[in-house]
Amino acid sequence: MDCVEVKSCHGGGSLNLRVTSRASDETLFIATLTDPPFHGEVGASTYVVGPISAFFREMAEAWTGWDGAKSWTSIDGDLNLSATITRLGQVALTIELAALTSSMSTHLALEAGSLEQIARDVAQVFEPGTFPE
Repeated sequence: MDCVEVKSCHGGGSLNLRVTSRASDETLFIATLTDPPFHGEVGASTYVVGPISAFFREMAEAWTGWDGAKSWTSIDGDLNLSATITRLGQVALTIELAALTSSMSTHLALEAGSLEQIARDVAQVFEPGTFPE
């Protein structure tokens, strides 16, 4: 498996992460953000900042809530993820894509109860062998 899709539980928004290459210290991937009628994508890297799967795993481990925002940003700043959670377990995942001449951002709504499965799916793509498929 080399891609994973995170879908909003409200509306048609989604984030697709597709791995394009792997090395011992870096995974290159394409992040595609769709929020009809808008669509955008950027290339991103885990170099220095660590796997994006760690961001999703941290949210899953704190599914009952956390203070402030959890975030992950690619080394070049082309992809930025930030998540907050309400007392009712509604997660707002903000995704920002930035390119030289344009940018796009949207919010995906996630349920706290879905965070573990999302984290597992992302880990299967970014950390092969971590979880049995």
